[in-house]
Amino acid sequence: MQKAWDELKQVHKTCLKKYGVNIPDAKRFTETNKSIYLSVLYYHKDDKPIHKNYISQIVNREKPESATDQQVRHLKRDGWDIGVLPGNHKLNPYKPIEGWENRIKNRRAMLSDDDWDGLKKEYQFSCATCGGREGEKQRFHLDSGVIILHKGHMDPMGPGNDLNNIIPQCQFCNQSYKNHFVFNEKGRVKSVASEEPVKRANRCIQRKIWEYLKEIFNSIF
Repeated sequence: MQKAWDELKQVHKTCLKKYGVNIPDAKRFTETNKSIYLSVLYYHKDDKPIHKNYISQIVNREKPESATDQQVRHLKRDGWDIGVLPGNHKLNPYKPIEGWENRIKNRRAMLSDDDWDGLKKEYQFSCATCGGREGEKQRFHLDSGVIILHKGHMDPMGPGNDLNNIIPQCQFCNQSYKNHFVFNEKGRVKSVASEEPVKRANRCIQRKIWEYLKEIFNSIF
């Protein structure tokens, strides 16, 4: 499996890096759950689609603290061409997922200076999430300089820097929330955009989430 991971990193460098497809920065295939997913899928790239339970078993063998059901399909968010059949996955390691180039292009598109200035004015030159005002100290970070407003994505999987997907956020909120949450226009979290918040939750909350998801996905698969 380590050999598969080493080979995949070279394939990524040759075929996918130029498209902005994301790969974990890991030397060992066991360093992250995603590196294990990708190693298993690449190892079986010429075989039949791999059942999600098989991948979960390998993850749990290498990282016993992981959840029992792994969301391999989320690799598509990083640009990987993962074919998803009911409960099964197959990787095409030589090209990004269909439509990825347009998605990246949209994400990199820049707002005009006038649009950005107008948006900041609409929010009274303040962070939509914490209310801190541009050029002033943030009350929880008094020793860290003044507030600089960043272009915060309301939906990290949305249309990039489209004006309708941007809210002003101070550097502290923007860096704290990263790409893990979806916000409304008032800067309030309305849903999660990645598995990271679940990983950080305590076991009681994780179990509740697991029971909820199990009920949903059992009805699908």
